[in-house]
Amino acid sequence: LENKAKPLKQKEDLMAVYDSIIFCKFAHRYAGWDIEKICEVVEFTNGFNYSPFLLLELGERVYSLERLYNSRQREMEQFLPDRFYEEVLTEGSSKNRQINKNAFYEEIQRYYILRGWDRKGVPTKKKLEELGLHGY
Repeated sequence: LENKAKPLKQKEDLMAVYDSIIFCKFAHRYAGWDIEKICEVVEFTNGFNYSPFLLLELGERVYSLERLYNSRQREMEQFLPDRFYEEVLTEGSSKNRQINKNAFYEEIQRYYILRGWDRKGVPTKKKLEELGLHGY
């Protein structure tokens, strides 16, 4: 489970960009479009000239705002149901392996730190301000 936090965050931010511009997520996978190509499409369609960094920051802003909203609606889950830690995986690249609950929790905490969220997975006031989300 180690080293999953950073690529997960990057993918989530990118997918938030796709959702925000109402763009097909399959273009990324099957057409091979990267973030630079998406910047070109955004500029062509609406005139906004975003760098890849700014576009991904937009995705981070959207993802953090969604998380903040969800955290205000209900308690955020930190763990998977027990069966995920007790049963051996039967397929995929982790076939015949089991998820270690402590390792999972540690990686979740690394992910929260990377995102600038607190230990419960709620965006901090500092992070919201960094993302220009003042007053939330």
